[in-house]
Amino acid sequence: MKRSCTTAEGSRATVLVNDATGGLTAIRQGDVGTTLPSVDRVVQHLKASGFAYVSDVELSDGFWEAEVRTSLTSRDKVELVLHPTTLEVLSQVGRNGGTINGQPVLSADQILLTLQQAGYTRVRDLEFDDGYWEAEALNSANQYVELRIEPTTGKVVREKLER
Repeated sequence: MKRSCTTAEGSRATVLVNDATGGLTAIRQGDVGTTLPSVDRVVQHLKASGFAYVSDVELSDGFWEAEVRTSLTSRDKVELVLHPTTLEVLSQVGRNGGTINGQPVLSADQILLTLQQAGYTRVRDLEFDDGYWEAEALNSANQYVELRIEPTTGKVVREKLER
């Protein structure tokens, strides 16, 4: 579990709660490179783990996020979420699905089929970002909408008119 808070010094921190032990870990942007691994260290770790291409590495909401590819010629990107200190992979999702906290994630093809069964047409720009599948499509009222889709069920959690 995670919570955001403001420290006594006035800086923002994300507090991670270890569900098993109840231990707390405060994660602050200023800790990168000191008590937290540096961006370079995260990149080195991912390349040593077999990823040939690593990009968009950032500490976001208390966790490391990165986009990776298994080879320099692969077009299939995978979005990773890593533990802030141990760099353990907590989620790994690409077009073929993956896992989030051990739960299976639907593939892009499964999401597309689910959207079509729900009445959406002309689905485009389907991609996994920030823990959700996102897409643009025509809804049943024939309006273009931006969709946010829950990755393990395919349920549309947000439909917003495209501007």
